[in-house]
Amino acid sequence: MDPDRFRTIVEAFGADPERWPEAERTAAQAFLASSPQAQQLLAAEQDLDALLDTVPAPAIADQSAGILARLPVAEPALIERLTDWLIPERMSFATFFRPALAAALPLLAGIYLGPMINLTDTETVNYWDEEVYLLTLEDSTEVQMP
Repeated sequence: MDPDRFRTIVEAFGADPERWPEAERTAAQAFLASSPQAQQLLAAEQDLDALLDTVPAPAIADQSAGILARLPVAEPALIERLTDWLIPERMSFATFFRPALAAALPLLAGIYLGPMINLTDTETVNYWDEEVYLLTLEDSTEVQMP
């Protein structure tokens, strides 16, 4: 263990050897026992640790409540809004008919859009019209009567 590494360990983890890394703890303690410079550094760090222990820790719970209060409220998803509209928590006379209205909307759309859709084949219709016309033009005088 060299003095620079010992200084790094003590400055990073404090004067308590229990907080030092386990892999280097025994080497650091042996270096501390043999080096007066390391003992002076540890004494200075113990004073700093004692000073830091006198500072009260901030109340995290109070801060987290304030942070949570400032968060924006998420809007419910579309499916949740539709479900709440269809089946409200408190049923009244006006909200009683919402499910019936939702069921009737596709029917009303079909009644409105149905006449706009042409399902007949125009070529087939024109074909039969032409066939009937040609039949009327046929000369019926050639037909012999019995």
